[in-house]
Amino acid sequence: MKALWIAAALLLSSCATAPSDLLAKVQNDIKDDMPPVRPAGRLFAPVVISHDGVRDWHVDFERQGMAWCGTGGCTHKLFVSRSGGGYVLAFDEQVRELALRHTPKATILDLEIHGTHCGLAGVNECRRSFLWDEAQGRFGEQPNAHGDGRLAGPLFQTLPVAEGDYPLAVVDALRDLADSCATLGGKYEGALASRSPDVTGDGEVDWIVGSEYGGCLKRDAEGQATPLADSGLRIVSGDVVVLTREGPVYAVDVASTPATFIGIATSEDCGGYDQQGCMETRYSWDAAAGRLVAGPAVRGPSLRLE
Repeated sequence: MKALWIAAALLLSSCATAPSDLLAKVQNDIKDDMPPVRPAGRLFAPVVISHDGVRDWHVDFERQGMAWCGTGGCTHKLFVSRSGGGYVLAFDEQVRELALRHTPKATILDLEIHGTHCGLAGVNECRRSFLWDEAQGRFGEQPNAHGDGRLAGPLFQTLPVAEGDYPLAVVDALRDLADSCATLGGKYEGALASRSPDVTGDGEVDWIVGSEYGGCLKRDAEGQATPLADSGLRIVSGDVVVLTREGPVYAVDVASTPATFIGIATSEDCGGYDQQGCMETRYSWDAAAGRLVAGPAVRGPSLRLE
């Protein structure tokens, strides 16, 4: 009898209809796909994230076809109900695997994503986990299901960040990188700013500005680029830059509270498939100085497969 009740509950759940505004959003997402464009409702499945008694929704675009998929998996979205009514888009990315698990006090999002997000080759396994924060209405990074809290940069984002949404201090930090490059006669390309776990202990999201995929380049008449300098990196907390680095390669360890920023010095004697780890510097927050302070450089575990 219990098995029949569970089966009936699952059947009813699968027949649940998503709110009209969410259906309209997703229908708009797929409106330009190859015809015939079928109703978006078939992409929705009810899930529990916020535990407020109102259904949350998982949208699986893999069901829409390969136009929504790539080497990093297929696009998935999560819409989470809010206590004041309505929904917030809490996840929008390509993933290979997505699962929600529940503890007595939390909802955890477990992902398997493109290997480059772990500093590895694309085919390598890369697992990340995120904890739902109801007060802030977002997923925050935490150690994955295997207990690994080390996140390779540039950080995987649960939601894409449009440049128009950058805080003013982040915009200023990007301009600083561009201006520094301009003084060398080049142009800063590949600008990137990532939301970061809290590395200063104030309980707020920080920002890491710059990445190894950016660079200070000078192009010739044929468009060929010559690197002029390391792309550089800034960490912004609130409206203040709390760390400036020349090297753009980094990781963030969320196994500690606050999270620990790790600067990685790449060189010919480290990384790759058969070489040893690179030298790493872990930074700790100095509240009196209002900045991140470097510890000793040590040989780290990073074996970057590039």
